[in-house]
Amino acid sequence: MKLNNSLEHKECRDFLHFIEDSKKRHVRHRIRRGKTLEPTGEELAKTNSKRALLGWYKKCNELKVYWKKNGHCDVPRNDPKLGVWVKNQRGHKKRHEAGLKTAMNDEKLQHLSDMDFQWSVIAEWDQRYEELKNFKDEHGHCRIPCKGKLGIWGMHQRSTANRPKSSEKIAKLEAIGFFDS
Repeated sequence: MKLNNSLEHKECRDFLHFIEDSKKRHVRHRIRRGKTLEPTGEELAKTNSKRALLGWYKKCNELKVYWKKNGHCDVPRNDPKLGVWVKNQRGHKKRHEAGLKTAMNDEKLQHLSDMDFQWSVIAEWDQRYEELKNFKDEHGHCRIPCKGKLGIWGMHQRSTANRPKSSEKIAKLEAIGFFDS
């Protein structure tokens, strides 16, 4: 990729210089088992705002770090930056699918899908609840290990700060003895 000297924003130029320098030195910042995501030359050529595109990739790489560390992309909405960004991606996908104007494109959707991005939070809750019921049927209790998607989901359900706001969901968890263990 050749640097475009007409970039108006210093931040964009600095980011592009960083990419070019790291390619020359064969040094890449790696996120365990994966490379830092970067826009393709085609994406850069198509975009109306290189700054916005580079900002999207910066956030996507932050999400990738979160995903590698936590095993999921379900960043809490109360996270002032990344959680809000994740929530916004769901809205952008809906607009993209409806054919409305949005910065979302197929490449971005693929990057997020490659990280098992949950496009519907409601569907995920129901899926984890079914996994919890299966766990209880198999083990006779709801004391799930605190690792993996089910374990992390369970910790969030027990945490008063993250407990479901829906009384229907709480009633479902109480009905199987989730809070008793």
